[in-house]
Amino acid sequence: MLLPLVKVPLLFGNVLGDNQYDLTKRAHEATAGCEYVELPGPEPDKPGWVGFATQYPDEFAAALLGFL
Repeated sequence: MLLPLVKVPLLFGNVLGDNQYDLTKRAHEATAGCEYVELPGPEPDKPGWVGFATQYPDEFAAALLGFL
């Protein structure tokens, strides 16, 4: 994994229940000095959600603005 070599600030975003949740957590943990934001997942059994930017636009925008 090359993430430990990254020397610029990074923001990792995660949604509870996302299929990449564990991968994103490991990437965050492997990268020193990065920031992490976790957003709520979808309602139980809610079909059709795709990524958090489309499902949580206010929370996603706030995370990006806070990071910048």
